[in-house]
Amino acid sequence: MRLIIKGEEPNDLTNYRAAGGTYEELSSANGKDDIKGQLLAEQSNCCAYCTSRIRLKKMKLEHWWPQSVRPPDRRLDYSNMLGVCTGMLYLDGQTFFHCDTSKVDTVISIDPQRPEHINQITYGFGTGIISSTNANHQNDLDAPDRLNLNHKEHKRRRKIALDTFKLQYLGKDRNPNFPKLLRDFNDVLRPYEDIIIAYLKKKIKQQG
Repeated sequence: MRLIIKGEEPNDLTNYRAAGGTYEELSSANGKDDIKGQLLAEQSNCCAYCTSRIRLKKMKLEHWWPQSVRPPDRRLDYSNMLGVCTGMLYLDGQTFFHCDTSKVDTVISIDPQRPEHINQITYGFGTGIISSTNANHQNDLDAPDRLNLNHKEHKRRRKIALDTFKLQYLGKDRNPNFPKLLRDFNDVLRPYEDIIIAYLKKKIKQQG
């Protein structure tokens, strides 16, 4: 999970809401695809929670504050919208849910738009585990009926991302330029590379 910095809401959404439009009637024809497109741009085409790759035709428009929990009614509030994956993993003939699909309408406390929440996240570089120093956030990350981000497949993918990075970018280099690597990897968010960012920051800190 990485910090998401939201821009101004799309004009189509502003106009649609001002005209009395409802979320139930929001469609590709009246601006839903524009909303998704802007979310994709802000999130570098990665899920707001697990950071797997998402695309316009295979993603969900997520409400961080659940649609069914009212008041407040934030269904047309752009600051409450995130782009997320379909939230399903298929392993050994079984389906496992995660991200928005597993949490459904549960109110969670961790918010990828809040820097203080992201700054509390750490990673197990040898295991791919995602953790938080905040106990409530840790429950959101772990619980199968919340985000379920420590499912074994997510851990495996994070570890593969970090191991591949080490092989490709570090190799036998005895004096890697960690600050430059961090700048390069911070420019564009790629799937599961949040663990790489954390690894590079740790290395820079160790170098003093």
